[in-house]
Amino acid sequence: MIDAMSRRVWTRSSLEHALKNHRHIQHMFQIASRTAQTAQAGTLRVIKPFGLILAFASFLTGCERESSDRSEPERPNILIILADDLGYSDLEPFGGEIKTPNISALARDGILFTDFYASPSCSPTRAMLLSGVDNHVAGLGNMAEMIALDGDPRRGSPGYEGFLNQNVASISEILRANGYHTYMAGKWHLGFDAEHGPKARGFERSYALLRGGAGHLGNQSLNDPRKATAYLEDGTRATLPANFYSTRFYTEKLIEYIDANVGDDKPFFAYLAYTAPHWPLQAPKSSIARFAGKYDAGYDVIRAQRVKRMRRLGLIDLMHDASARPGSLASWESLSADEKTRQAQFMEVYAAMIADIDRYVGDIISHLKKIGEYDNTVIIFLSDNGPEAGMFETYWPELFSSIAGCCDQSYDTIGSAKSYVWNTPGWAWVSATPFSGAKGQTREGGVRVPAIIHYSRSAAEGFYARRPVSVLDIAPTVLELAKIARPTPEFDGRKVAALSGQSFAHLLAESDVAVKSNNTGRCIGWELMGWRALRCGYWKLLWDPYDGADGWRLFNLKADPNEAFDLSEVRPQELANMLDGWETYAAQNNVVLWKEAPSGTQLPDDAQAWDESAPPRARRQKPR
Repeated sequence: MIDAMSRRVWTRSSLEHALKNHRHIQHMFQIASRTAQTAQAGTLRVIKPFGLILAFASFLTGCERESSDRSEPERPNILIILADDLGYSDLEPFGGEIKTPNISALARDGILFTDFYASPSCSPTRAMLLSGVDNHVAGLGNMAEMIALDGDPRRGSPGYEGFLNQNVASISEILRANGYHTYMAGKWHLGFDAEHGPKARGFERSYALLRGGAGHLGNQSLNDPRKATAYLEDGTRATLPANFYSTRFYTEKLIEYIDANVGDDKPFFAYLAYTAPHWPLQAPKSSIARFAGKYDAGYDVIRAQRVKRMRRLGLIDLMHDASARPGSLASWESLSADEKTRQAQFMEVYAAMIADIDRYVGDIISHLKKIGEYDNTVIIFLSDNGPEAGMFETYWPELFSSIAGCCDQSYDTIGSAKSYVWNTPGWAWVSATPFSGAKGQTREGGVRVPAIIHYSRSAAEGFYARRPVSVLDIAPTVLELAKIARPTPEFDGRKVAALSGQSFAHLLAESDVAVKSNNTGRCIGWELMGWRALRCGYWKLLWDPYDGADGWRLFNLKADPNEAFDLSEVRPQELANMLDGWETYAAQNNVVLWKEAPSGTQLPDDAQAWDESAPPRARRQKPR
């Protein structure tokens, strides 16, 4: 395993050379010793199976890192990399079979979060990431598209505007006002026009896809691939280049922005919001070819292999089983030969998109090293929600009509700009390993996401952070690292909501890792499109709006991380406590349930412009 992680060949001469530097080896063992002590406290744990050997091996190989004197600069650069619909186990350090050496290096030399939570879907997560405030306060109490498609009676009311509202201050606004350069490239999804775009929310330079997704190899609208969608550069309508590939283009654009101000002694905040691996599944042929035949064994076998790796890495307790295949999901062996071939090809493209994320993450890391900014850059990598499970045919017939009018869905074209496909429930089940649920749901598979923080100047290396952490925590963490006070009750002449997240910057401090990481008692809440949940410590309260059994379910995630055993009837006191916690969360965060919204709610003058021509989801059952 050490050889797999370091990609080095061990020789006697290299070992003898390394042993000459006794003082540095001693320092690495001291770090490992502290980590072992922390593991006994149950809050942080060395990434298995590394332990003391990894600490020693990291020195011997150099861990492919630039040398650093660990001296603390006044303020670091901040780089946030956000993947789109990436599942918990898709990346290599989280047990995936897709090789991601650059992201693996960030985890190996940084902190990997095992219990990091986002929203069940795209734009609410982005609102919380940039504001540090719950999505029901920040303007995305429901997604703009869903408010329009479902005829949501809450539309236009405070917290449900469908864009990042003025009741919050974005970290891009705050950082720019405090001397940072601010750059953004990729998916915005927090407003569909320039008035609500990244330039209006503090980004000095930006190239943004305004809506929730688009083609990866050309300008295709997400809802109707026969049409184009809107991109803005610095608030002005932009045209994509002929050789556009989303992941490469956004990376190169962000590098361009960073380079424009290199050497002016101002730190930067860079937000790289990839649209991959969100559907449509598209990638260059050369990328897809690397995965030919990789998934022919099917989702049952691939998931079992991931479970095995996750056990070896310490991500799944040996006492726990992974969630069972849902009863509605057919076994791989029961599929026809044609369906197996087609579904395997979908996953090959999906894997290629993830591998390309890693490739271009490597490019921006290499560039930061080249310009001398890597050691002074805090890198945070995460996904915005769980994996997409498709099933659009159950409620979105209009999408299929538009695809039929433009696209070639034959096997030979899958993954090209001519095709328009998405992954299936079987592969979403794999991506969410070991959990149940997927994107759009508040089950663990929909909201628990891969996340990593890396900082070369930090002595906290190779840790698992086993504590509940929320995307809400990123904004206060960034502000603490930048040495900027939280901007309440006012910012830029307007009243703004107080940040509700909790900084985890202290985890990067060597002396604080074991002392300040215990946070198992905090509560994190969710509500989106009828789904509700609350996690407090190891207890989780869940409301499934499409479950025939009416009522709340209660789970103990320590004993049952897969949410298989409902304890609501046998633990009435814990249920009562959690229900009280839910009511508190809802009251404090402007949560208005569908049935409680006033009828005939009118849009305020500054509300988001809605796409009334969007296809109604006529077959979708309304949340109860």
